[in-house]
Amino acid sequence: MPLTIKLYRFLSHAVIPFSWIIIIYRALRNKEDLQRVKERLGKSRIRDESEYIWIHAASVGELLSILPLSKKLLENNYKILISTTTLTSANLFKSTFPKNILHQYIPYDTPIYANRFLSNWNINQAIFVESEIWPNMILECKQKNIPLLLINARLTEKSFNRWKLFRKSIKYLLNIFEFTIPQNKETLKRLEELGAKNNLYFGNIKHDAKKLPINNERLNKIEESILGKNLLLATSTHQGEEEVVFSLFSKLKDKIDNLLLIIAPRHPERRMFIFNLSKKYNFKAHQIKFLSKEEFPDKETKLFIYDKIGELGELYDIAPYVILGGAFKNLGGHNPIEPARFGTAIFSGSNFFNFNDDFNNLINSGAAMIYNEDNISELILNNKKIEDMGLKATEYANNLGGATDSIIGVINGLRTDAK
Repeated sequence: MPLTIKLYRFLSHAVIPFSWIIIIYRALRNKEDLQRVKERLGKSRIRDESEYIWIHAASVGELLSILPLSKKLLENNYKILISTTTLTSANLFKSTFPKNILHQYIPYDTPIYANRFLSNWNINQAIFVESEIWPNMILECKQKNIPLLLINARLTEKSFNRWKLFRKSIKYLLNIFEFTIPQNKETLKRLEELGAKNNLYFGNIKHDAKKLPINNERLNKIEESILGKNLLLATSTHQGEEEVVFSLFSKLKDKIDNLLLIIAPRHPERRMFIFNLSKKYNFKAHQIKFLSKEEFPDKETKLFIYDKIGELGELYDIAPYVILGGAFKNLGGHNPIEPARFGTAIFSGSNFFNFNDDFNNLINSGAAMIYNEDNISELILNNKKIEDMGLKATEYANNLGGATDSIIGVINGLRTDAK
C-alpha cells in the first residue's frame, strides 16, 4: 500500500473525535438531516440480511444518471441500496426513485465508519459513480471481498492533474476496481495514463435517461397561469449566476410584452437569497411567486421562483429555450441532454467541462450556444431560429444511448462469477 494512502488512513482516524463538530456545523448550515445524522457515522436505520447491490451517487446529477440503471437492476431481480452525500440529493431520491430501493447517507470516509457501514449490509457488489474515489471505503470493500465498479467515470483536467501528484496512490486505488468504465474517451485516456488496467468504454449513462417526468396536474396549472406571457427560463442556477439572468431580464422587459422570468435554482434552499437579490433589479414582493408555497403566476407576476427539486420537466415542456446554469461560474455545467430531449434550445456559460462532449456537439449542431447577452437578446426575438435550435436539440438527444445495457451486462457477469 502506498505511503500516501497509509498517511490518509492515519489522518482520517485522527478526525473521528471531531465528527460531531463537523455534523453540527453542517446542520447549522442546513446541509444535514438531523433525523439521520448517525448515518454519517456508518450506522443504519435498517437491518436486512438480504443481498444488496450498493450504488453510491454523490449528488443530484449522479443520482439522476443512475435512475435508468436502477430500474433495470430491479427488473433483473437485484435488491438495491443507494447512498448519496447531499441533503438535496436525498430529497430528490424520495420523490423520484422506486419505493423498493433503499437510501442511506454515505458515512464520512474513515476506516471505522466505512467498516461499520459495510457490516450493516450484505453487499454483493459496490458501484461508485463518476468521480467518487473514497480510499477508506474502497479499501474496506477490498478487505471484505466486495467486487467494485467505477461507472460513468469522469476525470476533469483539474482532477487529473491533482491525481498525477499521487500517481502511485491513484493507480493502487483504481486497480482495486474490477472495472473502471469512463463516460467519455478523454477520461478513458486519462485513466490509462494514471495506470488503470481494467477499463471498459460504453459511453455516457446519462444518455440513457428518458425525458424528465412531468406532473400533469401542475403542468396544467402552470399553463393556465402563464397564458399570454412570454417566458425567460433559467434552470439549475448557482450563486453568482442569477445576476446574469436578472440583467438579461432588465434588458428584455421593454422589448418583449408580458415577460415572465422563471428561475429554478439548483439548490431550492437558496430561494430567499434569490428573492432578496431580485430587489436590486427593482422586483417588488407582490410580483414574485414561489412554487414551494404552491403559488402560480398571476397577471402582476414578473418572477416565478421554481424552488422544488426534481421538477424541471414541466418547465422544459413549456419553454422554447433555457439558460442553463452551472457554467457561468467554474462549476462544470449541468446535463444539457435533459432540456434537449424536450426540444428546448440551450444557452450556457462556457465552463461546461463536466459535459464537454455533449455541449460541443450541441453547439456544433446548432442546438446550443454559449451565452452572450447582446447576441441572445436578438436571438430570443427570432422565434424561427429558436424553433430550429430546439429541433436540432431533439435530433441530437434521440440519437444517444446504450451504455446502461452494457453496464448491466458487466454487473450480471460479476454476479455469475461470484456464484
